[in-house]
Amino acid sequence: MEKNFFVNLETSRIVGYYFIYLLKLVLSYISYSFLTVVIISCFVSLVFSAINFNGNDFSFLISHRAEAISNLLGMSGDGNFVASDVLLVFGRMSLIVSVIGVVVRKIITKIKGPKFVLKSPFHLFSYALITFIFILNPISALSPLAADGAESVIPVMAFFWVIALVNNAMSIFVDSIANKIKPQTLIKFIN
Repeated sequence: MEKNFFVNLETSRIVGYYFIYLLKLVLSYISYSFLTVVIISCFVSLVFSAINFNGNDFSFLISHRAEAISNLLGMSGDGNFVASDVLLVFGRMSLIVSVIGVVVRKIITKIKGPKFVLKSPFHLFSYALITFIFILNPISALSPLAADGAESVIPVMAFFWVIALVNNAMSIFVDSIANKIKPQTLIKFIN
């Protein structure tokens, strides 16, 4: 009976370790989903600015690379999007960003050590970069090549800027929670 107890205790430790690790990965995915919203918002802002600076020339958007990315993300290419298409693209982009983020974090942790955590100057830089990208919108709307009425879209882009900043904050918050979860803590707690 006593031997069986220790086998169950060891099995519980292993299952608990993997459960905590899975919880950490789920929280990382949620964090990177918020980051995906930031990336999409910044991309929309950059495209808006680029179109205004190029005088409504869309040729830089229509390329073989754009078609390959559309195929990778599952876009049909007919120009019609329904909610399920948007959610599918967002889900795939979130997964791609999450995998890249987890791999980069593992590489940085191997190089810098297990105690490495992103400090607040990096977070401040992310807010500054987002703000810089969105500051290009009013500048590009006032460009001589911009279409008539381009300045009327500035409030919408300001809304996207707020969404990007809030999602960046949520990404940092959820990521900090995920960083505080250590599977080793469970093993110390059980012992």
